[in-house]
This record gives sequence, structure tokens and C-alpha cells, in this order.
Amino acid sequence: MGGYFKADGSVAMTGNIPLYTGTGGTPAEGHMRYNATDNIPEFYDGAAWQSADCPVLIDFTTNSISDSASIQTPTIASGTVYTKMLIKWLHVTTTSTNWDLWIYTTAAGANEFQIVNDRSGNYSIYLDYPYADGSGTTNIYVKYIDNAAAAACTIRCLAMKMR
Repeated sequence: MGGYFKADGSVAMTGNIPLYTGTGGTPAEGHMRYNATDNIPEFYDGAAWQSADCPVLIDFTTNSISDSASIQTPTIASGTVYTKMLIKWLHVTTTSTNWDLWIYTTAAGANEFQIVNDRSGNYSIYLDYPYADGSGTTNIYVKYIDNAAAAACTIRCLAMKMR
């Protein structure tokens, strides 16, 4: 690697900068290293090493949900609470001939909006719905309403964990 200092104080470089590989030492916020076990670069956020690779994919499927029942999307995957995520895809599997789907932020139904109206059968919904909760007390709820009969459904959700 070669380089030189410019008159404005910046550095012009050619080649590459090797990343530290290992686990010793005391990192500071902003430090980077190469994790040879997982084969990914990481950065230290001041509390823990974080992947500098791609976002973590959250993939979970609900159990059977009855009419007018709600699910908390961040807490479905093995009880893990995700405080920041981007919901990318929802897939509803049902035999109902007329159903609706709503998203809202509290159990009382505050800030709700309808994302599917009068749908029949299985359906996939593609969206970029951001969710952020620094306190860990607010959840995203998905509510299934069967307008035709009492047919249950299963909902699969794909989301990305956000930093």
C-alpha cells in the first residue's frame, strides 16, 4: 500500500487497508475488524461488535390466527423482541373468501391502517414498513378480519433487522 499526504490534509492512497483479525484488545466505537469465523467485516458500535455485512433477515410464521385476532410481529420469532426492523413482505394463507388485514402500533388499535380490503384466498403483500421502538414497549400488530366466515389464517412475515 502506498500513499501520501495532500496539501489540504487529506491522504491519497493506493492499494488497500488490511483489517485487524482477532478478538483481543479493547475496541473503541468506530473500530473495524474482520471476523474470520463468520467471514464478514464488523464494526464496534461502542457496546458490541456489529456485522458490517448485510442486514439480518427476520423470517417468522404465525400459528393459526382466528377472525379478528392480532399478532405482535416483533415478538413472534422465539420470543425475541426486535426494536428496529423494516417489514418487507407479508403472506396470508387462508380459505376465506372475504378478508381484511390491518397494521397498527398498539394493542388498542392506535395509528392503524388497512393494507388489504375484501381479499379472497391466499395473498402476498410487498411493502417497506419501517418499525422503530427505542423503548421496547411499542409493537407492530397485524390484524386479520374474516368478513365471510370464521376461517383462520397463517401469516408469514419477512423483515430486515435495522440498526
